[in-house]
Amino acid sequence: VLDEVQDITLGSEREQVRSLEGVKLLMNEVGLPILAFGADKAGQAFNSDGHLAARFTQFTMPAWQADSILASFVATYERGLPLEEPSNLSDPANLNFLAKVGGGVIGNIVARIKNAALTALVEGSPRITADILRRAEARPAMCPLARRKPAP
Repeated sequence: VLDEVQDITLGSEREQVRSLEGVKLLMNEVGLPILAFGADKAGQAFNSDGHLAARFTQFTMPAWQADSILASFVATYERGLPLEEPSNLSDPANLNFLAKVGGGVIGNIVARIKNAALTALVEGSPRITADILRRAEARPAMCPLARRKPAP
């Protein structure tokens, strides 16, 4: 599995050729099936090489939306957070908010959840509230955690 394939286009022409030759080597000599993932420009790298363009079919992944699939993902992700109480992030209002502010990109949605969880911990909240979720655009300062006294 190759990820961030669009980064191939950031190299010099020689570096791009070498990277693409490496992919072909894996496919031909080693006989490994390859799945390549990347952002919008990922296909440009492979389309610049006729052999790779013929071997790979491009698919565009749909944006994440506030549906049962995202709700299941968010609920599962939430269970791994170190919070005392459930935050109910899969609640329709929270889910709609996450899909909207995340722009349908799972990395953005996860970043917002992580920031919200850290904010909840810093503020001493047992869960992520709707207010915390709205405010969690960036990672909070962590200093308050260091000043907290451990539980008896």
